[in-house]
Amino acid sequence: MIFCLMGNIGREMAENFDCTQFLTFDCEDINEIHSKIYELFKGTIFSILSSDEIRTVKKKYLEKYTEKYIFELKHDEFIGEFEDWHYEDKPPILIQEFISTISILLDYNLKKFKIILIKFAEEDYTSDKFIKINISQMKQGLFNMSLHNYDVSEDNLILEIEALLP
Repeated sequence: MIFCLMGNIGREMAENFDCTQFLTFDCEDINEIHSKIYELFKGTIFSILSSDEIRTVKKKYLEKYTEKYIFELKHDEFIGEFEDWHYEDKPPILIQEFISTISILLDYNLKKFKIILIKFAEEDYTSDKFIKINISQMKQGLFNMSLHNYDVSEDNLILEIEALLP
């Protein structure tokens, strides 16, 4: 039996995970989108994992937020970029690049698109913040993960992004 000694002394520690990102959505042609995701994130800091490569504990924790398709954007250090984000209008370069890449991806008519950012996730222990925004509010939405947002800090952020209608 494993016990967590940080925070809740004596509490049995459940399986958990930390420092990762996910994209989840519905779409009509997953083959095209699958290829596009790999193409857009090729040469970036992220390793892309498709649903069958994602650990079960992660999928179980996220099941109330996920849509038909889910991809993990694996990079243990990316979440640390939010600690360095002091002002909403001046995101770090890696976050700017992430926003640009997601904006391009959203041009492919994805439905129920969500970005999920995980600092630390453990069932019945950590908190999640769910926000529904439109694409023009992506920077403001992501700033919720910054330690400098002057709001209650959550362990994890789920952003559902609605595309702007033409």
